[in-house]
Amino acid sequence: MADYLSFALDRIAAKTLPCHWIVTPDGDQGYEWCPTCGYYMVRNLRRRDKRRREDYILDGGWRTSHDTTPICHNCGALLDGAMTEYCAEEEIAYYREYGLSDRPDIDALYLSEIIGAMGWDYGGKEHEDRDFILSLAQQLLPAAPTAGGGDAE
Repeated sequence: MADYLSFALDRIAAKTLPCHWIVTPDGDQGYEWCPTCGYYMVRNLRRRDKRRREDYILDGGWRTSHDTTPICHNCGALLDGAMTEYCAEEEIAYYREYGLSDRPDIDALYLSEIIGAMGWDYGGKEHEDRDFILSLAQQLLPAAPTAGGGDAE
């Protein structure tokens, strides 16, 4: 059932942009960037440090694991990234405290990522978390049509 819900959530989930980061002469800055903001940030850094301009590189563009939900450091765009189990646990705690937001597309994105990050092959607290997240996911999805397709008269 989790695979079906994850697939269904992906169909209504908010769209994401590829996640990038900037490698500088001093190492990775530790921020995530969308492609556009990352491009302009690298361009700006190269202009300000002409002597080491070739050492500023926009890296990434592929899906990696994150301990927090990745968003662009500049514009706030949602970025593509897989949740680690730690991130999924933090998001579950958030949903337990606050419930679904007023943005079903973002909830669908995060719930799908949570389902993908958690193994849930064992009992205990994980079983409660699984049931909780699957029930939230079902709330976001439209009801399946019934056989017959019409109202009984």
